[in-house]
Amino acid sequence: MSPTVRIALLRRLARRRPLRFGPPLAEALVTRSQHVGSRASATARRTAAADEAVARYRRLDRQQPGRHRTGLARALVAQAAVPDETDQPAA
Repeated sequence: MSPTVRIALLRRLARRRPLRFGPPLAEALVTRSQHVGSRASATARRTAAADEAVARYRRLDRQQPGRHRTGLARALVAQAAVPDETDQPAA
């Protein structure tokens, strides 16, 4: 199953059962943010995936304190690893 399809399915499931399917969705988003190409055109997709993963893990950590801290840390590292668009060399 492609990562895009997996994320789409997990989003639908997470809407209904966020505590059950939220963590796998957030982890899939972290993975996506790390595996999307490194070209400048992919930076927006990487940023969006990492930002969504951080937001989901923060929400999960509020609902179940301490249980999702490791996932949140991984998401924050992925978010920090996304290249800043302002750092891209001018073409």
